[in-house]
Amino acid sequence: MRTRKLILIGFVCLFVVLFWYWRSYITYDGEVSHFEAKVRQKVDPAQLQAWALDLLQQYSSSNNNYIHVFPAYIKDLSSRHYSGMVSPQGYVHISWSGPGDGWGLDIGPTNFDGAGTGKEMWRPGIYFWRQ
Repeated sequence: MRTRKLILIGFVCLFVVLFWYWRSYITYDGEVSHFEAKVRQKVDPAQLQAWALDLLQQYSSSNNNYIHVFPAYIKDLSSRHYSGMVSPQGYVHISWSGPGDGWGLDIGPTNFDGAGTGKEMWRPGIYFWRQ
């Protein structure tokens, strides 16, 4: 009888761990949360903003300009496909995407107000977004 209880407790513990792993790493919310934590941990916001402001000065504000060269610290943030563009509204939009979902960063000068649905300010002028 004691062996059955131990086996049952073992299965319950295994289920709890697998459920936690699934919620934390495999679901969309878990993956995006880990992405945002990785950005906060590994990216210097001043360096990111300086890169974005340099792009804003290089490109015309009359149309979207797609970004083809990214710093290494951007490339290493996620294994998902990423792309970016300089928006005519005066900010850089970087997105990481998967089938039917996406998330990323909108980066502008410190007075850029990128607030909106599904957006969270990291630093003045830098916003996380998710679809």
